[in-house]
Amino acid sequence: MTTTAPAFTSAQRQRAAALYRSLIRTTRDLFQGDQRALLAAHLETRSRFLAALNEREAAKSAAGV
Repeated sequence: MTTTAPAFTSAQRQRAAALYRSLIRTTRDLFQGDQRALLAAHLETRSRFLAALNEREAAKSAAGV
């Protein structure tokens, strides 16, 4: 059984979570009253963050964010 090192440090994960929350708040303010746009923005933000979560190289993810 091979174990791998975590892809991201604790500080990187905390920063990503803070950025995610900030983006969600911003989209909520930006698309206030437009539920379709709000849902689309929320889903896009979530899918991009989940894709970045699956990246094994932190540098590659940082370049894409």
